[in-house]
Amino acid sequence: QLYPLNAYGSAMAPLFMNLTFWIGAFMLLVIMRQEADGEGIPGLTLAQRYWGRYLFLAAIAVMQAVICCVGVQTISAPALIFAAALASLAYLSIIYAFSVTLQHIGKGICVILVFAQIPGATGLYPIEMTSPFFQSIYPLFPFTYGIGAMREAICGFYGGQYVSDLLVLALFLVLFMALGLLIRPLMANVNRMVARQVRDGGLFNGEDG
Repeated sequence: QLYPLNAYGSAMAPLFMNLTFWIGAFMLLVIMRQEADGEGIPGLTLAQRYWGRYLFLAAIAVMQAVICCVGVQTISAPALIFAAALASLAYLSIIYAFSVTLQHIGKGICVILVFAQIPGATGLYPIEMTSPFFQSIYPLFPFTYGIGAMREAICGFYGGQYVSDLLVLALFLVLFMALGLLIRPLMANVNRMVARQVRDGGLFNGEDG
């Protein structure tokens, strides 16, 4: 044995913990306002509102990640906690960017993504055992790198794979942060119109973009 574990659950922990981080970040955008309230703060820009709300949600996401790491078998507990925190921040960046720029359509995309990543991000089986479709797209999934980094911290390190996975997670974080900051102002009028129609429909709560 190269990477012995004390239980099957330890081997499955990276998948379920990453799933928890994604769903936790998604639920933050569902149960809390995704728009920062600018009342009483003159001159508040869209970028400042975006950063303010993201940083508030990020604090909660990181706390969730740290709590989930408690009691898990590890080779390095600090490495696991750092990987979990970075994965949570990256997933929140993706979900927040989609939710703010595309509103309910963006949230729908996030739901589709989580279902696609469960079988296609090497969490359940080696990628070689999946269909050619998943083998071709799995490098595009953030779960691939979140699971990989946490698996390294739990099972054992292999070369520079841990650092490589963290760098890709950081790239996802920065890329979608930039996407949200740049595209959101362009979608403001469309989002206001959609939010108004959503409120008038009475089925969902809408927010002003």
